[in-house]
Amino acid sequence: MFKSLKLQNKIFIYLSLFAFIVVSFINLLFYYYAESFVEGNAVGNKLQTTQKIQEQMDNMLEEMDKLSISVNASNYIMNTLAHIPLSNGKNYFVENPQVSSDIKNILLSFTALQPLKERISLISKDGDYLEISNKMNSQMVTKELIRHMPEFHEWMSSEAYKIWLPMHPDTWSADADPVISLIRPLRDNYQVLGLVEVSYNVSELERITSFKNAQYSSQILLCDENQRVIYSKLSTSLQEQKNCLKPAGGLSTENVSHQEWRLFNETYMAFTIGLSKVNWSVMLLDDESNFHRPIFYLRYSTFGIYIIVLCIILALLYMYVGMVTRPIRRLKESLANFDMEKLQLHPTRVRTKNEITLLGQAFQDLLDRLRDSMNAIEQAGQREMAAHMNALQAQVNPHFLYNTLTVIGAYGKMKGNDEVMEMCTALADMLRYALKFGEKVTYLVFELQHIDNYLKLMSKRYYSLFQYHIDVDTSLYMLPIPKLILQPIVENAFQHAFKEKESPWHVKVTGGLKEGKWWLKIVDNGKGFDQVRLHELLDQLRGMADSGTLPPIEAPQEMNLYAEGNGIGLMNVFARLHLFYQGAIEIHIQSKEDCGTTIRLGGRWHV
Repeated sequence: MFKSLKLQNKIFIYLSLFAFIVVSFINLLFYYYAESFVEGNAVGNKLQTTQKIQEQMDNMLEEMDKLSISVNASNYIMNTLAHIPLSNGKNYFVENPQVSSDIKNILLSFTALQPLKERISLISKDGDYLEISNKMNSQMVTKELIRHMPEFHEWMSSEAYKIWLPMHPDTWSADADPVISLIRPLRDNYQVLGLVEVSYNVSELERITSFKNAQYSSQILLCDENQRVIYSKLSTSLQEQKNCLKPAGGLSTENVSHQEWRLFNETYMAFTIGLSKVNWSVMLLDDESNFHRPIFYLRYSTFGIYIIVLCIILALLYMYVGMVTRPIRRLKESLANFDMEKLQLHPTRVRTKNEITLLGQAFQDLLDRLRDSMNAIEQAGQREMAAHMNALQAQVNPHFLYNTLTVIGAYGKMKGNDEVMEMCTALADMLRYALKFGEKVTYLVFELQHIDNYLKLMSKRYYSLFQYHIDVDTSLYMLPIPKLILQPIVENAFQHAFKEKESPWHVKVTGGLKEGKWWLKIVDNGKGFDQVRLHELLDQLRGMADSGTLPPIEAPQEMNLYAEGNGIGLMNVFARLHLFYQGAIEIHIQSKEDCGTTIRLGGRWHV
């Protein structure tokens, strides 16, 4: 179905798919970034609100702590408690109004900078009671009442320096107002002399939790170390069900946490910060739907913008594709009306830079040139004949070299120097063999004669420094072989192997036929291949044998594997053998540094 679509529709589908992927990716990237940014801001604002409430609560608790410490540090109060007689059924402070007045004045002096928030109560170890309060609702407290309070004996025997009491009814108030209290045992160096209780009315907590930056949907809790609610400022529905609040997971640090809490089917975001003075924590609850409302708005707006942008891009793409493919449609109509007799497309000649329109004009230009070329076929045939005659004439030119070498050899023999005659004859034979046109395949016997002439010339040049030996079974003489295949191998010894090797130098060429397989071996005693370069050569040979992939014809000169004096190179020699025998060739190389090189060629003999 897709193949039957028009080119314009195919291009539009491809571009639309690409645009869809790109726009979707950018939209998702923007959405996730914006979502994390908005949520991070919301979490930061809630935590900042919670932190400000926590700071004010810490300040309140610190005021209470400082008041209790001031009482403990008063020498007059501590001496008075130390000298109160025991086992007296009457309240010592009632019986001694002057002492009571002095202590009250001292207590009031502690609240000079900060107004008294509720009550400061002083209790001796025998149950004597004294208080100052900002209210007129105090009840009559007797020693008997205090002595029968379990909490009194528990506090007196406590080893803690201070005891924090969560919200509870005020024991010393006739109205039992809810308060938060701090109990501090008053100790000298030896014993507990009494207790001081600093109580703050819960209205102070309500003032703090009515923080002006708190959102209308936020609920405030104060929890103890076991996450039990000790004070709450919840809505009526939540107040009745606060014990059903359970955490549903979240993120937390050492002193700050951000969790989801569930209440039946409702989910709330809980932001918790611990107090520094006591192991309590302030929790701000916010309805999840209210908390995530900005994210929902962001999601819907982002999706709406995504749809609008995508539709605009698709519309622009459709118009663009139609404009681009219009010249192609015109070219197609021209080809449909092609005139075979006149070789004419009838394209409209216009000034334009559109490649498709120019392509139609180029077709017409091509047809014009084709018509011109048909008229020139006869002239081309004549030129081809002239070029062939020139090529035949060029084959005569090498005979000048042969004749010149013959004259030089004859002159040397006339002067009594037979070696000159032998060298000229060998060189002339090499040139004649190498420059024969049209012969790319030869027999091994002629190849052996060629390298014998080459080695003979090299032995004349190096005299006693070089010796060679050729011993090939005559049964191999008629083996078909590519022309000029052995000379690059033996020439490689002179180009590289003998350069840094002290004489004498030896080259040995042997060959034979065994069990239906022929073999040739070329051995020299030169410096051998560098091991790194040898491995590279062997890897290329293996690759050529395994996959049939031929190496490049040209290779870097510094590798010394290809470039030789004659420009053919070892690797090119092996590639020619591989092509000639269609892969049925065995090539083995053994070489050690300063120990020479052995190259062995072989294959199956075909009669």
